[in-house]
Amino acid sequence: MAMMLQAMLTGFASGTLGAAFSLTLDRVTSYHQYHPGWIWALPLAGGLLFGLRRKLGTETPKSGLRRILWIFFSGTLSHGVGASVGREGAIVQMATTVSHWIETLSQTKKQTTTNFGTSMGLAGGFSAAVGNPIAGSCFAWEQGTLPRVGNILPVLMSALIGSMTMKILGAEPLMIPPLSEVSGIWTPLIATVTLGLAGGGIGRLFSEIKNRLARSSTWLPNPSNGSWIMVSIGGLLLMALLAPVEMHLYRGLGLETISGSFAGSVSWEVPILKLILTLISLAIGFSGGEFIPLIFIGATLGNLLNQWIPLNSTLLPALGAAVVFGAAARLPITAFALSCLWSGRDIIPWALLAHGIAALVTVGAPSIYSRTYWTSKRSPER
Repeated sequence: MAMMLQAMLTGFASGTLGAAFSLTLDRVTSYHQYHPGWIWALPLAGGLLFGLRRKLGTETPKSGLRRILWIFFSGTLSHGVGASVGREGAIVQMATTVSHWIETLSQTKKQTTTNFGTSMGLAGGFSAAVGNPIAGSCFAWEQGTLPRVGNILPVLMSALIGSMTMKILGAEPLMIPPLSEVSGIWTPLIATVTLGLAGGGIGRLFSEIKNRLARSSTWLPNPSNGSWIMVSIGGLLLMALLAPVEMHLYRGLGLETISGSFAGSVSWEVPILKLILTLISLAIGFSGGEFIPLIFIGATLGNLLNQWIPLNSTLLPALGAAVVFGAAARLPITAFALSCLWSGRDIIPWALLAHGIAALVTVGAPSIYSRTYWTSKRSPER
């Protein structure tokens, strides 16, 4: 009973925080679109976040109001100045933080596994962010916290309430256009195999570079071991890259570009530039996460492949949106669940093939997260 109560509280808190953060970012993004001059404050914002992080030490504690406020503030500021980051990562971080706090207060820690509180926070937060409890539960379990029989129901409960709370409060999760009919066998088969190989490779490249940048300040600053000089240089570099008017689609979430990749054609450099700008933004210390940037990269990659392997369908952008995230995160089951959530049962055979190929491409690669079931069971994170 105590675990179910903890799950309900965690789900409600996750959905509430997720809705508040998403609605805030909607307003901040609109404000930035009308006042694009805030891009010139990007180096100053990077320095401010770096200084506050060093001063407050908000990266260390697992629970506490200060950490939640920090995640909310830093994510909002990052989007306000146009950094190329996401939002779902911040929602999940706040959810796991409040989950640990609830676990401490409810005194259920002795009754559960070590990762139980984390699992409920991951499930509630990700479910709220993507709008589906099944995907949220898969996300929690696949991150190295596979459930005991007695823990399955509380994790599902946290995910379900997180998703429902987010929707009731009026925050819309990311959704992609419905999958159009796929005709034929051989052309879609070739296209799906190509997408699995390319998406897996891009996802692996993203995770490899992100992990290397997180360990070293040789090339770019990062929040753990950077310096004021490196942060300033990195901020100036990012500002110079994002300041031109034609670069506005790479600022913030880029939801319009994701939707556009299902309707028109994008240029070949779009996914490449988004990958580079997101990695620089994260390395400097801007907050928000990688989920939507990876969806952006995957959907536009699918659009490009669709120009070379023409299909009268949105199959490739739909697959790419989830495949690149699954490859970078090393979460193929979660990514498959997202494909089914977004595109329905018609995508199942193609998604099984694409995600399976991408999973093979990423064997031995690190995850953008600390670990997952597929990394921890093999070699430790590099």
